[in-house]
Amino acid sequence: MGNEIGVCNYERLAELCADEFERAVDKLFAKTREDGFYLARTPITHRLYDVNNPAQIHKFKQDIRAALAARVWFRQHGPLWAPPLPLNYADCEKLEHDADPRIELVGHYAFSLRALVWDYKTHPLFVDFCRGLMAYARTPSYLKEDPELLAEFPPRPLAGIDAGLRWCAPEELAEHRAISEQAIQQLRDQNVDEATLKEWTDEHESYFGSIST
Repeated sequence: MGNEIGVCNYERLAELCADEFERAVDKLFAKTREDGFYLARTPITHRLYDVNNPAQIHKFKQDIRAALAARVWFRQHGPLWAPPLPLNYADCEKLEHDADPRIELVGHYAFSLRALVWDYKTHPLFVDFCRGLMAYARTPSYLKEDPELLAEFPPRPLAGIDAGLRWCAPEELAEHRAISEQAIQQLRDQNVDEATLKEWTDEHESYFGSIST
């Protein structure tokens, strides 16, 4: 079983019990270590990891299981026309640049779900996410003005979308804001020069000001 696995094999792997899954994924990780390098790409999700870091490997195994479960869920609950949910950066990016606007939306959704560690239960449903993109001020006009997309996904505001067209959970967004504000306050306490402080403040306001409400 290599890194490139068919849809049915993805589903079979996702449905294995915990011990069987661990053994199957261990075999995939072993193949990524055959080149002898210290850094390798995880199977399926293609995340960079340290082959000598057990804690990191354990975390990425959990991510792989979550990604596979999300792909199975999307096949069952996503639109019939949608391709399989991409599970690594390159495949997500490929869909984001697809000539078909509907396929591009799948790419945006996959990237957004990937940022949420594939938590499809917390992330808005695909249709709600797409409707949110259609209502979001920074979504490209060629998407927002596409008549077929407008018919299938009538605009409806969705709070939490950022300029990268990713959705962020409210509690996570609040945590990011608090960390950013704390960093800016630390700069003030350290009496950094005005130019540096303004750069950080402008970046903070630009990012959080872009998020849909």
